Amino acid sequence: MSRHVLVVLAGLNAGCLPSGPPDAPPMPRDLSRVELGSPDAAPPFGLSGVSVEDANGRPWPPGATPRRPIVRIEATRPWAAGTEAWLFRDTLSEEELREDLDRAPARVATLATVLALAGAEGATLLLRPDEPLALGATLRWAVPAWAEDAAGTPLGAASVGTLRVAESDAGAVLLATWPPSGAAGVPATLAEAAFHFDDALATLEGLGLEGPEGAVAASAWRVPCGALGWAKGECVVLDVVGPLGAGAYAFVVGAETRDRTGAPLGPLRIGFRVGDPAPLALVALPCVPAETSIAELCALADDDAVVLRLAATAPARVTLRTEGAEVRSTAPRGEATLVLEDLGNDRSVAATLELVGLGGATLQRALELRTTPPLAPVALTEICSDPLGREPKQEWVELLNYGTVPVALDAFTLADRADAPGDALPARTLAPGGRALLVADAFDPAESPEPVPAGVPLLRLGTSLASGGLTNAGEPIYLRDAEGRRLGAAPARATGPGLCLRNAEPTATRTGRWSIGPCTPGAP
Repeated sequence: MSRHVLVVLAGLNAGCLPSGPPDAPPMPRDLSRVELGSPDAAPPFGLSGVSVEDANGRPWPPGATPRRPIVRIEATRPWAAGTEAWLFRDTLSEEELREDLDRAPARVATLATVLALAGAEGATLLLRPDEPLALGATLRWAVPAWAEDAAGTPLGAASVGTLRVAESDAGAVLLATWPPSGAAGVPATLAEAAFHFDDALATLEGLGLEGPEGAVAASAWRVPCGALGWAKGECVVLDVVGPLGAGAYAFVVGAETRDRTGAPLGPLRIGFRVGDPAPLALVALPCVPAETSIAELCALADDDAVVLRLAATAPARVTLRTEGAEVRSTAPRGEATLVLEDLGNDRSVAATLELVGLGGATLQRALELRTTPPLAPVALTEICSDPLGREPKQEWVELLNYGTVPVALDAFTLADRADAPGDALPARTLAPGGRALLVADAFDPAESPEPVPAGVPLLRLGTSLASGGLTNAGEPIYLRDAEGRRLGAAPARATGPGLCLRNAEPTATRTGRWSIGPCTPGAP
């Protein structure tokens, strides 16, 4: 038996799989002389199992695959050369995909979502995506009804299954380099040269720098990503020997650079140009409602945190320091956002902002930041922008009063742009621990696939939420109080049909900690 773990497909009538390798290879048989119904008759043509492995040959469960999976679809007899089978994005359900592939040809719209095509090796079909898949992505593998064995016998009915990529530790992709991709005016002497991957590498082999005259002498080592202003992941610094000459350079990731699953991350080239550097300076930003202008910067304060936005004339590493905290970020396009949390309400905080350019040039600003008095304890907790029902009629946004006293929502607003005033909420008081749904005038709780608990207030805001309804591709949502202060914000993220954007920690931060999951309108 193959060393791969097989996921036996229900309903395929493939019979029992052997529990281990045979003691000796079977003797060749003359199938033309075997009587039908005899113990030696050939098995019916069909699928016997599906397995997933990584580039190292290690098996993975179908519900948590690597980002670069190798999907093996096994049959009871060898496949015909050129057999069609596919790996699809999650745009159709298993039932919809099966209905399409039960008769030839497949719909053009269906084939437009193909991620990988099959290659036949005997009785095995291999599916290998060309690009790394997104963490948590849902995929469908499918073999059409017209797929044949080597003798021309069709499968007869489409076979379809679902795979999901693991949420973490599923293989790496390159997120960024320093200097950033496409940077011009990079100084001949680099303060730092580095790579940022979102997961661990098995080896640093293949990482380097090339210039007009070929490979540049450099050594690589791992460093904590936070020290470079990057989020968690795997960060690698290149120690470049000597100054660089003018011209085009490129970071290289070779085919020998492998992640934890054994998959190659290259070959990749990320270019930049060495030349006269631009002066490092701050650019004055226009601030949006709820923000305060501080010199060239914009500060968004709540009762426990300050979010600082800036723009510079050149790429820079940015550090914001207070007496008890330090926050780092990068500004590859000159723009950066830094967040200071756990400051307490109605407090003045002295801070120092420092920018360091590609060649080490430094710019500093002394800042006085201030948090607001206590704000209303009302949070955005759940957003349904892609309901299974009619749109925009059945879209909704959920609010939670996480405090201990009632909150009057009079003149609170909901907007889908940071610089828009938004729609005013109707006069209503939200009890402690109470939830409310912001909905369109025509919203009907009876049409919701998920039941809306009795007694949950429905606050109707007009013909649609925000400006023309919530887009399925995702759009930001902002909740402000009667004085225009921001109480909460949700990011622009597509959820997929029937799923919701959910705030896991509505009391921890005004920006929230958002993820995608099942919808629970009006319920915890």
